[in-house]
Amino acid sequence: MLYLKKLYLDGTPLEDIVTVAEFSRQHAAPALSWSLGSDRPDGTQTAYTLTLTDLDSRKVLYESGRVETAAQTATFPAGDFPAGALLHADLLVEDDAGGTATGEELFFNGALDAFPGTWISSQEDEGNRVLHFYRDFVPSSRWRTRCCIPAGWATTRRT
Repeated sequence: MLYLKKLYLDGTPLEDIVTVAEFSRQHAAPALSWSLGSDRPDGTQTAYTLTLTDLDSRKVLYESGRVETAAQTATFPAGDFPAGALLHADLLVEDDAGGTATGEELFFNGALDAFPGTWISSQEDEGNRVLHFYRDFVPSSRWRTRCCIPAGWATTRRT
């Protein structure tokens, strides 16, 4: 009989600490994989069923149906998963002896909602942009001569 050892999301183990993954249109097909053990030396997986649910709304976001394969990985379309959602992965694995193994884990979709800044959230190429942050301050003359000038930092002009 098979038993599920661990679930992985894009190679990262899903463990007690909730994993944060970012699903977006650029990363729209993540992979959930798993490791199995067996009490028989020749025990193999024959099929799996994967269900992903949004815990807040209790809405099923993805259901694979029964997939007949020995592969221990499944990709799922996640491009339209709600941003910030806590997701519940439920996996059922079948073996060649008719047994089943189950596993479940939680993870967050760390994608952000659309940002209201038009040039940041624009889908068009806006070219390279550089943000400059300034803090205008006048250091005391003692601090300026001991830190700023020897370090080569520019200081602001007094007006």
